[in-house]
Amino acid sequence: MAPAESRKDDLPHDTTPPVDTFYSPANHSFYDDQPYDTLSKESRMIRLLKVRKNEAGHLECVLTQGIPLAEADNTYTALSYCAGDPNKTQTVTVSGRKFNAFANLGVALEQSYHYRTRVHKDVEVLIWADQICIDQSNPLERSHQVSLMYEIYSCSREVVVCLFTGDEPGGIAIDWIQEVHASFPKLAGLLHVLGDPDILLKHQMQPTLDGVSDMIKLSAKFRKYMWSKLKNETFVSGWLDVLQMLGQPWWGRSWVLQEYVAARDAHYLYGGRCIHWKILSAVVLMLLFAENATMDLEFFLTVNRKHNRSSQEYRQLSQIKVKAEALKKNQMSTRSVLGYKCCSAQRRDLRELLNHSRTCGASDKRDHVFAFLGLTDSAYGIEPNYSPEISVESLFIELSCRIVQHDGDLRLLSQVSVGRDHLHERGSRKLPSWVPDWTSPRISVNRGFSDMMAHPDVPYSACGYAKADVTFSDDGRTLEVSGIYLDGLVTDTNDEQTRRSTKPYRHGLETWKGYHVETACAAVQDNDQLWILYGAKRPCILRCDGPCFNFVGDGHLWFPQTFIPDDTSTEIMNGAFARSVAHTGGTTRVRIR
Repeated sequence: MAPAESRKDDLPHDTTPPVDTFYSPANHSFYDDQPYDTLSKESRMIRLLKVRKNEAGHLECVLTQGIPLAEADNTYTALSYCAGDPNKTQTVTVSGRKFNAFANLGVALEQSYHYRTRVHKDVEVLIWADQICIDQSNPLERSHQVSLMYEIYSCSREVVVCLFTGDEPGGIAIDWIQEVHASFPKLAGLLHVLGDPDILLKHQMQPTLDGVSDMIKLSAKFRKYMWSKLKNETFVSGWLDVLQMLGQPWWGRSWVLQEYVAARDAHYLYGGRCIHWKILSAVVLMLLFAENATMDLEFFLTVNRKHNRSSQEYRQLSQIKVKAEALKKNQMSTRSVLGYKCCSAQRRDLRELLNHSRTCGASDKRDHVFAFLGLTDSAYGIEPNYSPEISVESLFIELSCRIVQHDGDLRLLSQVSVGRDHLHERGSRKLPSWVPDWTSPRISVNRGFSDMMAHPDVPYSACGYAKADVTFSDDGRTLEVSGIYLDGLVTDTNDEQTRRSTKPYRHGLETWKGYHVETACAAVQDNDQLWILYGAKRPCILRCDGPCFNFVGDGHLWFPQTFIPDDTSTEIMNGAFARSVAHTGGTTRVRIR
């Protein structure tokens, strides 16, 4: 490849001394040699690695000069791996120089080289790997290359997901998945159903939905099959190794969703074995879908009366359950990553992606946003910018403003109280009360309630589908919107039925006028106020703070004797009340900060 010509829009090298960025291992001497040519932003250039073995059997890598993405299309393999601890390194030879790579990247390069040469008979393997192919000492180049990340992975001939980090004993997990898939070949045809996180909710609303009944029937057979194998020590060992594989840190990385979803094709590498993404996804998603029933020990004894608590099968299942419970926190990320790939035909809602980012880890907290921009509408107008001047707080505030402006509503507010037990519990974040903190790792205390109410097919819209007439001030920190005051809230209710509904995941409240409110927010106090805000799907709970309000949470109304909305609360929830008040000019401008 000839050297790229210099152009006015070329990305200049930073003239400041090289510093460690992206939490990378130290590579000062490598960067001092200036091994990177300048990439043309206009030509959307990338660099690739030519990987081969030398006579001593060691890997050697050679950096290519800048190549336009259109020219590189379908010629290289893109690596997706978990970087890991920057203090754990492996020396890799890159263009004749020593490069301190993440130890996990060293393993990924070795595994990918063997996979491509063994399976695809490549003589020289062409690879894209972020830590080496991007000049990490140049923040301008890094920001530009990150903005191309979706295209880089989608233009590769395949993405290789390296789950193996060198610490795992073997690859019996892959063999186990292959074996189970051979027993249930129809699973691959149900990926669109297995991968949909809302499928059971949709099935409740539309019982004839295609594929759901087949999936439910197959899950019962799957459970019986799993139980029938509990006496087989090899099968149980494979099941435990699959759980170990699902506990690998790759599943919880912020960037893996974009890298994986963008792929035109993908293979997983683990313990020296490879497997196609469709086969792994089909088996793992069914395993997670059927897990509750499969792992229910009492249910197992009820169905299998010949077994008791001392039987080998019961003890094996108990062991598997302990392992599964230990890895429970990883399951949401795993299910999301596999599910998005199975249902990736359309661009995703940015709010949905940001909610997923809460389950992910990121060394740079701004990646809770930047890692997902390639999967959503570019009209939001946010681009990756790793300048030190861009703080996490300023990024979240700007993004929240843009989401509200782009979407024309206040659905974003449903994500604010997630992971927050107290109004001012923001950790180190200095955020307005209406701006979500997407770094919060916790989910809603009542996720089922929150998901149901936020689902587009659920007919709740307190504002009557009116657009949010929002303005912002104080550099975006204060949101001003029209609203309708409903009533003040009472948290210490005397209503017995309301008290009985107050569970750890569900908070039942009353207002002075007798409305009954259910909310997933635990931060409500006496004299908080219930409002309808234009653009918000549910009534909102606000708290006076001088001339402004703080946003506390949202909820819905119900009738306490039957848990069915009465006529008044129905009119509030479906927007009829808001429309009637709007006609009489009874709205108020509300400032929330």
